[in-house]
Amino acid sequence: MLSIILPAYNEEENIEEAVRGAFEFLRTLRIPFELIIVNDGSKDKTGMILQELRSRYTNLVIIQHVQNLGKGAALISGFTKAQGELVFFTDSDQQVKITELKNFLNQIDSYDFAVGYRLKRQDPWHRR
Repeated sequence: MLSIILPAYNEEENIEEAVRGAFEFLRTLRIPFELIIVNDGSKDKTGMILQELRSRYTNLVIIQHVQNLGKGAALISGFTKAQGELVFFTDSDQQVKITELKNFLNQIDSYDFAVGYRLKRQDPWHRR
């Protein structure tokens, strides 16, 4: 099984598209998977949107942090819950598209661990 973790903080504008796009792509892989969203204390409607999405997607796992604990804690929560032999994570803002997972899966038999990064970042200037 494949576990995909998406940490989310105040992603009401992105989360529905991120989840829908992830499911559309993951179903094409034809392998068992779970999508884990860690809502890291969002103050916007991210949590409410995720609850609505849960009824549409049976293998959507939602972890709710009551307060914002940071990306590291969100990832640890996701890793702890993950059931898959393979685990992939990326941000829910979709700057790295979930379809990039194909590049890793094509190489998985040759490596135990893989890390990817964006070449063309679209971060605001203060995050570069």
